[in-house]
Amino acid sequence: MAEYITKSQVRDIMAAHYPYATLREETAMHHINEDIKALPAADVVEVVRCRECIYNRKGEYPDVAVDCEKDHDFARWLSPDFYCADGRRKDGADNG
Repeated sequence: MAEYITKSQVRDIMAAHYPYATLREETAMHHINEDIKALPAADVVEVVRCRECIYNRKGEYPDVAVDCEKDHDFARWLSPDFYCADGRRKDGADNG
């Protein structure tokens, strides 16, 4: 799974590594900070994988396929790594 960090985390890391920066380093860090601020935010949405969903009815082989309880009209066997818009995370579940 991809990991995301915030812009402020990057700026904090830079400041921690250069606590006694020279004027030249401070100027460079200022320009880098401005560039970081100007970066667009990532367009990401957290998803709930079927293996960690409240609608998951684990069958005989839960590592291979899960039965989605959300679809009551028919059996819907899905990969545990699948996800959909209806997914709701179980308490304490982690997709990692």
